Amino acid sequence: PRARRLVFASLRSGGRVALYQADPRGRGYSRLLRPAGRVRGAQNWSPLGDRLVFGYRKTIREEEYVFRIGVQDIAGRRSELVQPASDSTAVPSPPGTKIALTRRTGGHASLFVINADGSGARRLTAGRAPQWTPSGQTIVFMRGGEVRTIAADGTGERRLAIGLDPTLSPDG
Repeated sequence: PRARRLVFASLRSGGRVALYQADPRGRGYSRLLRPAGRVRGAQNWSPLGDRLVFGYRKTIREEEYVFRIGVQDIAGRRSELVQPASDSTAVPSPPGTKIALTRRTGGHASLFVINADGSGARRLTAGRAPQWTPSGQTIVFMRGGEVRTIAADGTGERRLAIGLDPTLSPDG
């Protein structure tokens, strides 16, 4: 598919990071949103391109903060998903009905899946850096220097390889 919009984080708005959109050649940019916290990591489009999922750090008190997952639709409506995350990885599933994210539980990174509206959080396993396979049935993730997979329902975990930072091709 051809890209119609480019979204990027920038300090253009008075020293605070905001998300901007532009055409794929970088022209005609405008501020899309300024989250209630510091944008962290990548922004990911839903499969239909109608929503943008992003992670951000929200300060509670000085030196105390939480990570949150935000969703912005192309009509300009934004929501903060109440499910906290422990890093900036929030990835919508290919059908757009679920979001995979990483959250700290007991001091360790855990892989969670939530519904696209932020409800129904379910811990799958220990791990981080989730990516959905194109079918939306399986998640590829990292744990302890290993590339692993697990079914979206939390079953069938297995090690694929020793390595870091896997990237899946769009064709599976």
